[in-house]
Amino acid sequence: MAAWAEAKAAAVTRIDYPDSRMFSEAAFSFFQRKGVQEILLFYTRRIDRPLIDRMKVYNIHPSLLPAFPGMGAVRKALRAGVDRIGATLHRVDAGLDTGDIVLQTAATVGSDCSLECAERISYVQKTWLTLRWHEMMTIGVDSPALAPLSPATYEAFSRFVERLGCEAISGLDG
Repeated sequence: MAAWAEAKAAAVTRIDYPDSRMFSEAAFSFFQRKGVQEILLFYTRRIDRPLIDRMKVYNIHPSLLPAFPGMGAVRKALRAGVDRIGATLHRVDAGLDTGDIVLQTAATVGSDCSLECAERISYVQKTWLTLRWHEMMTIGVDSPALAPLSPATYEAFSRFVERLGCEAISGLDG
C-alpha cells in the first residue's frame, strides 16, 4: 500500500498500537485532524471507543450476517453446507460483527464450490459493497436505496469482474 501511495504522491500514515483502545484513540485523533467523518474498515483489527462512539464506522464482512461472524467466515459457511455465500456492509458497534446491516449481497454456490472459488466470489462481493459504500458517502446518504450505483461505476465493476475471470453475479444487491 505504501508503494502504491508513494507512486500516486499520496500521504500515508501508519497508526500502530498493540491494543485496540490505544489504536482507536490515535486513529480518532488523526481522523479528527483530517476532517474525516466516515470510515470503512478493510482489515481484521477490532476497534474501540472513541472511534465507534464518535464516528460513522462501517465494515465489510464476508458472510451474510448474522451468520458466521468473526474470522474465517467463508470457510465456516462452506463447512456448514450453505447454498449461498455473501458479504455484508454494516455499521460497527462494540460487538463482533453485530452492528446494523446496511446492505448485503449474495451468490448461489453448489456443493462442489471450493474454498478458492468461494473466496474469489467473496472478493468480488466485497469490492461491490465498497463501491456501494463509496457512492452512498459521496452523495451523503446512509441508505443504499437512495444511492443507485452509477452507470459508469457499474461498467467499471463489470470490467473488473471480467478481468478476474468470474462470471457476472446477478442480484448483487440481493
